Amino acid sequence: MKKPKAKRIGKAALIFVGAIVLLFVIGIAVLLGWAKETVGRQVLYEDKKPLASEYVDVHARVISSDLNKKSIVVRIVVVPQGSLADNNPDTDLLAQPLTVYVSPGTTDQNRTYLPGAYISPMDITLDTEGEAELYPWDDHEATFTVYVVRPVPGGEPVPVTTRVGFEGSEPGLTLRVKVGKMIGGAKAAIKILADRSTITKAVVWFSIVLIWVLAGTVAVMAGLVLKGRKLEMVMFPFAGTILFSMVAFRNALPGAPPIGALSDYMGAFWGYALVTLSVVAFTVTWARRKDQ
Repeated sequence: MKKPKAKRIGKAALIFVGAIVLLFVIGIAVLLGWAKETVGRQVLYEDKKPLASEYVDVHARVISSDLNKKSIVVRIVVVPQGSLADNNPDTDLLAQPLTVYVSPGTTDQNRTYLPGAYISPMDITLDTEGEAELYPWDDHEATFTVYVVRPVPGGEPVPVTTRVGFEGSEPGLTLRVKVGKMIGGAKAAIKILADRSTITKAVVWFSIVLIWVLAGTVAVMAGLVLKGRKLEMVMFPFAGTILFSMVAFRNALPGAPPIGALSDYMGAFWGYALVTLSVVAFTVTWARRKDQ
């Protein structure tokens, strides 16, 4: 016995409202996850204020990165403190000469500053160690050192204590930092660790699953056609659209490296192959069946 039409409409409306509520809850969860991800991928580090009467603040900040090209650009700002600075807190000018060494760097970044000078910010490009081909499960690291001394005429330079601050935030990446001190705290070795953010990994997993679902749909259609199901001409543009949309979707992944990454072997290559073979199956079937 069929259910009354009013009851069927009421059940459908209830399912529709439930779906909307579910989407609303999922949307809130996604926004909360985004907020947590945004805060979680930022790294802030600062040494405690040293007891020395003269020291320098060395603040490093990541301004750009390209892990596919194995590079991270860092901006370094050196500010004299204590007896090294002049009496005006707004100028940050030197009261005593300083020599700043940055490695790796160029001769322009290893220089001596005279009293009354301002130490300009330095941008250095660091080479990273890591395999972008493992995207999005790749890990990278880059290291640089900052060493500050006070020249003494006719004598050995005096190492100057450094207080390190670091700031890093890059879309699509999770950054971490490790700081080591040497030569009585005058030389700081800063190691930057980078990997793909959680949201990037989630998007890649979603793309892999989506490619398999779309390719599987076309493959099932091809299998049914080979078994005798009627071949519809609309299947050709449908499969072609799926094929080219997978290529565009793969290239739009955040921070995606050139073709050949691990994610391609897990999803994209298989999707391209399945859809292409399905189109071939459609073509062969159409050519052999004269009645269609």
